[in-house]
Amino acid sequence: MLSGSLLNGIKARMYGFGLAAILSLALMAPVAVYLVRPAAILASLLALRSKWNEPSMPDAHECTGRWSVPVTGRDSRWIPAFPETSATYFLLPVATRHDGRPLRFELAGDFPMARFMSFALYDSDSGRLLSSLRDSEIRPYVESVNPFVKKVERDTPDRRFVVRVAPAGYFADLMPNKLTFPKDVDYVTLILRVYRPDDDAAGHSLDATGGVGLPRVHAYHVDDGTPVPACASAWRRPRLDVDSKQQAIDDAIARDQKARDGKPFPFYARHSGIPGPFPDPHVAFGFTNVNRALGDVVTIRFRAPSFFNSTSKSRFVDTRTDVRYWSVCLGGRRETNTVGCVADAETSADKEGFTNIAIIPPGDKELADAATARGMSVLYWGKWISGGYRVIIRFVENETPFARSYSRVPDLAMDRTSVQPADLEPYEAGKVLGDFGAYGTYLSRKQFLDPGMK
Repeated sequence: MLSGSLLNGIKARMYGFGLAAILSLALMAPVAVYLVRPAAILASLLALRSKWNEPSMPDAHECTGRWSVPVTGRDSRWIPAFPETSATYFLLPVATRHDGRPLRFELAGDFPMARFMSFALYDSDSGRLLSSLRDSEIRPYVESVNPFVKKVERDTPDRRFVVRVAPAGYFADLMPNKLTFPKDVDYVTLILRVYRPDDDAAGHSLDATGGVGLPRVHAYHVDDGTPVPACASAWRRPRLDVDSKQQAIDDAIARDQKARDGKPFPFYARHSGIPGPFPDPHVAFGFTNVNRALGDVVTIRFRAPSFFNSTSKSRFVDTRTDVRYWSVCLGGRRETNTVGCVADAETSADKEGFTNIAIIPPGDKELADAATARGMSVLYWGKWISGGYRVIIRFVENETPFARSYSRVPDLAMDRTSVQPADLEPYEAGKVLGDFGAYGTYLSRKQFLDPGMK
């Protein structure tokens, strides 16, 4: 018969083993979910970071403290929804009701000193776009001016605006600066996008808000206009995973590229944004997928549009360029994160007027030097990418739509779960855009280093 002390020792060890097992499961669960749904884990981490930074005692009648942490491509490995590295995204997730009563919101702020800015309102649960305003569409406040319109100096000190958010039907038709949402939507997320903040007098980039801070946000009851004491935090998590229809397209792209056996492969267009929630309505997207198993190096070649170079100290926004901004980014297809981007001002054209970009293994100095010697910009394959890569080309539209924009290419969004490589041909960007439609090529390391490689 076991003594009491021995029994207690056995119980203690069993307890210890049980506690260790529970802790192990607790630690392994997020890892297991990441392997199956990596984008969902990244979205949850963003929400936790933002909630951690929310004030414990928000100001009375204010929602300003509910803005998220800056979502920037500089932290892109841990941020979902394919963020752009030269842009910063500020998210404001709010409930549309308080004590069962519908709400409206007012945002008062300054136009940023930056290349581009916009507001877009989304259904928090689906990520569906509801309403949007680009910088040049925002009417300035009394005695202020909008620096994003023609003949207004970009460094003007009088740059105030007020944007209003409310249920559909609340605003008069001619009310300026309005964003609306359906009355049956319970949670909305407002996203402020700021691209390429200007440099200060010392040549250093201004902060992520473009040197003006975030807009102050107030909430009011729709029925009687009384202010809401404080906004409740309302983070939701829309589905970020690749659905079966997009998976069918991705599988067809993979088979098509493999069958080309080293010959150039095309890019395509998505009008609703790269697959996933929170599409940017002011950007034309080109995309393709790439697989490192088909080549150590991928080269990308296209004729780039002209752009407004805000780093040139121009007094005015140039609305005559093809686009306001463009970039090429590499990200994880399943993770929806961003590994890196090359922006317009960071590239150069070859003697034929084409922009050339090479995707190479990280840390390979010989490949990097060879790419630089050929005048190519460089992106690097990433780490912790579990399901292949997506290459994304962004054209931020200027005042006049660009005739060779990806918005002119048929939208590769087939409503079916079986797609063959031959089905992709009508959607190839190069067939519509000519030289402005990008093509990629897989190369081995040896092929890329060959002095005769063109």
